[in-house]
Amino acid sequence: MNILFILHTANNNGATNSVQHLILYLLQNSLKIKYLTLDNTELKSVSEDNRVSIRFNYNKLKSFKNLLRFILGRNHVTNYSHEVYKLSNSNYSILYVNTIVSLRLAIDIKKYNQKLKIILHLHEMETIIKQTFSEFDQYDEFISSYIVVSKFTKQYLLDLGISKNKIFLINECTAIPTVNNLDYKLKKEYNVVMLGEAHWRKGDDIFLLIVKQVIEINCEIHFYWIGKLDPYRKVILEQDINKLGISSNITFIEEVKNPQDYLAKMDLFMLTSREDPFPLAVIEAGMLGIPIICFEKATGLEDDILNVGGDVVPYLDIYAMSKSVIKFFENRESISLKKNSTIEYFMRFNPDKICGQIYDVLNQLV
Repeated sequence: MNILFILHTANNNGATNSVQHLILYLLQNSLKIKYLTLDNTELKSVSEDNRVSIRFNYNKLKSFKNLLRFILGRNHVTNYSHEVYKLSNSNYSILYVNTIVSLRLAIDIKKYNQKLKIILHLHEMETIIKQTFSEFDQYDEFISSYIVVSKFTKQYLLDLGISKNKIFLINECTAIPTVNNLDYKLKKEYNVVMLGEAHWRKGDDIFLLIVKQVIEINCEIHFYWIGKLDPYRKVILEQDINKLGISSNITFIEEVKNPQDYLAKMDLFMLTSREDPFPLAVIEAGMLGIPIICFEKATGLEDDILNVGGDVVPYLDIYAMSKSVIKFFENRESISLKKNSTIEYFMRFNPDKICGQIYDVLNQLV
């Protein structure tokens, strides 16, 4: 089995972190693996020998129209066509597309070699899929199998008429967080955290509204957002925070190399995402025994969150989410007794187990 993984980037994100575990697992099982990234970044944990470099930065293309403008330049046409043709004739049997962003390139490669089989690993849910491909079902003929991480994504594909025999629901995986002592003093008695890039999908605006609701009832609760903060978005959030009058109860910790060290000090994980198929940050919070709350229909983890005594509130209901935060604060002593069972439950999302399931799918496909 000779597999080419097509990644949108090697930069730090959930989809990239998951696929690194998979590539290493498959290499340990003696499979022939190569990978390329659309922006030519490198996976730090995978040998350079397994990397394929390309002569263009595909990630700069934001839409099909941009692609046309991109390839109209003579040099770009030559580079792109030559690279695609070369990839199609490199003895690969499977193109493993890690995220929907990478699908266009895989299809272009397959057009030169119909024997290639495409596996699409969908780390996305309906909104992002529609934003990327407005008529996604028309590409089904190119795809041999789908790996989805959320039950909601699976249902969306079924609603499009895609055969259930091509869809495999397999959860994300992550390694057990290694936590170091952190010399960082928390602001309040009780601390709530959200982890991820500040973005509409993650619900950064919703996060602020919940903070406002909660501190009107209990100002001894402090909220932290840990993750990448774009300068443009930062200005907007700072203005909102000032106008809401919540600056003393909220702290943004911009992207750090050791988020798990901060995470381990928190009392509650509040997932405010509108769509977050199977967030690794939530799995890691569970592996640390931290209780979790989220919105209904926003993540494939909602059943798991309920199974360990977390809370799922109606979609985008900031009042219900605020009440949930207060409830966990008022019952923090009894909730802390569930820490060990929460840790044990989330350990099921370890790389050996999850990667083994994907390995079985690959064997079926071959």
